[in-house]
Amino acid sequence: MQEGYIRSDIQLRSPVAIAVGAGFKREIASLTGMQNFLKEWPLASRGESHARALRACEAARAGEIDLDKARQAFLIFAR
Repeated sequence: MQEGYIRSDIQLRSPVAIAVGAGFKREIASLTGMQNFLKEWPLASRGESHARALRACEAARAGEIDLDKARQAFLIFAR
């Protein structure tokens, strides 16, 4: 992949289901979905795992790391 090339949205091989309160779940099925979820997260509740997941998503979008690594960082944040 060319340096600086920005990848368009990519679907996850296996979507991630996140509990968002009162028994409701949100299914995240793409790289954009993970990034949007992270950007919507309340500022006061963000920590190191949030920052790592967001950086991993940005790196996956730029083609610097595999999408599965970004998904794993997102799963660690979501726990």
